[in-house]
Parts: sequence; C-alpha cells; structure tokens
Amino acid sequence: MVRMIAAAAMLRSPQKERYLSSHRERNACLWPNEHPRYDAVILCNELGVAQWKKLSGYHVRSLAETAMYRFKQLMGAKLSARDYNRQFTEMMIKVKALNKINTLGLPKYR
Repeated sequence: MVRMIAAAAMLRSPQKERYLSSHRERNACLWPNEHPRYDAVILCNELGVAQWKKLSGYHVRSLAETAMYRFKQLMGAKLSARDYNRQFTEMMIKVKALNKINTLGLPKYR
C-alpha cells in the first residue's frame, strides 16, 4: 500500500504541485459583510467543521446526494418512458426494486 501511494505521489506533475501548494487554508480570507457565506465561515471557525456540519444540515445533504448516486448507479440515470405518468410509474418501480434489494440485505431480528 505504501509503495502505491509513493508511486502515485511521484506521478504528480509540477503544475499540479504548484496548484496544490498555492491553494491552502492559510491563504483564505473572508468575503465582505454582505456576502451570504460570511456568517457560515465565521460560525464554522467558532464551532469547528464537524459541529458546523451537524448544525447546518450538511450531513443530510451529503446523505441525499449519496443515495441518489447509488440509485443512479444501480438503476441507470435515464428513464425510457416518454410521458410523465409512465415516467412516474417507471421511477416507482425502480424505487420499490431498490427498497427490496435493501431489505434483502438486512438481518432479521426477533
């Protein structure tokens, strides 16, 4: 494993190294007061990243994105039906199939 990491580090280009070294947190600065992210950055600095993520609901968004990624990987990203009602039906069939797959993988408790 260590050899693979070392080999990957040697394959980096000088341009990428320059890009990585020039974009670090110490170069970060705050936006003007009217910027919407100003409060989020201040709160993140005060509470810490982990606490800010829980408070802001960042984890909920991340879980939703992960669920949609899994769904698209398993069921495909496109619908074959053309009209809305058939697309809805196709989507519900895919959702029920995914739910069935998930329940089959769970242990049964008494």
